[in-house]
Amino acid sequence: PAGDERQVAVSALNTEAQQIWGGEARAVSIPAGEVVEVPITLEPIPIFANVRDGSVVTNTRLRPAVVAPRGTTVAMLQAPADGPWEVRVVDNRHPLATSESSGLRGAHALVVETRAHDLDLPDFTISHAHTLLRVIAARLDVLAARPGIAAVIAFRNRGRRAGSSQPHSHSQLIALDRVPSGIALRDARAQAHHARTTRALLDDALRDELGDGRRIVRDADGIVTLCPYGSQRPHETWIVPRSRSTTLGALPPAALEALAAALGDATWRLRAAGAGSDDNVLVHEPPVASRAQPWGGTYIEIAPRTTTQAGLELASGACVLTLAPEEAARALRDTRP
Repeated sequence: PAGDERQVAVSALNTEAQQIWGGEARAVSIPAGEVVEVPITLEPIPIFANVRDGSVVTNTRLRPAVVAPRGTTVAMLQAPADGPWEVRVVDNRHPLATSESSGLRGAHALVVETRAHDLDLPDFTISHAHTLLRVIAARLDVLAARPGIAAVIAFRNRGRRAGSSQPHSHSQLIALDRVPSGIALRDARAQAHHARTTRALLDDALRDELGDGRRIVRDADGIVTLCPYGSQRPHETWIVPRSRSTTLGALPPAALEALAAALGDATWRLRAAGAGSDDNVLVHEPPVASRAQPWGGTYIEIAPRTTTQAGLELASGACVLTLAPEEAARALRDTRP
């Protein structure tokens, strides 16, 4: 309870570990017996506070934070940091990976994308979508800096067919102590391509798409939206920065804002074309060990779930498309916000 002050152990990462994006330091509620990260900007480092029972955080770098009752949802990061939040990151109450897990070890968080229950990604303003991507990028960088973390993944599920169990607009962030096979395969192919050509595979793929032109949906402000050659599902859409960056956090602010605008535009077009009721949005980044390598590249994939895999696909791994990517791109181009 407030006023019942107890000793609180506080430790900090090295200041070179990673920077947390945020505003002024603010009061943060912490449930008893849990470890949380408190974003501050007086120094660009995360603070870890381990609280065994009700107490008040008295570290001079933080405003006093009264500990909440057990079970209270805690924001590890929110924007803006002061006043009513627009986007916040909280622990997943049913994590796929934890630091104490005997199987997959890591972390699993939810990004609550908006306070409004009836808004979704296509409805966000560019400013709000930009804030969302900034929060995701900052949190991915923090998770990637943790010892033992090999891969970080950001994704969102929308609709039952895409695996969503909550209707409120949200994304998920997962950090793992190993590199999943799909991420490892993409990284190995990108590395092999760079070894043969000294060029990044994503750069060459984007160059080929721009040269062909038939699968381009939108090309504006340094961000290209396209339906890729060899799509795995109808209306599969990629959003690729022309100026390659290995991670979201490494993109210049103007490029991240343009990426947010392109994401809102693409999801609006997909919804208007009848392909946006159920979908997955995936932020592709290389494994942590390849983040500084010249072959990596980040891009966003939107995977509409308008069809279901049948026996042939499950047995062979082949993809059966009922709509060619050239036709999908044409339909999306003709659907203007």
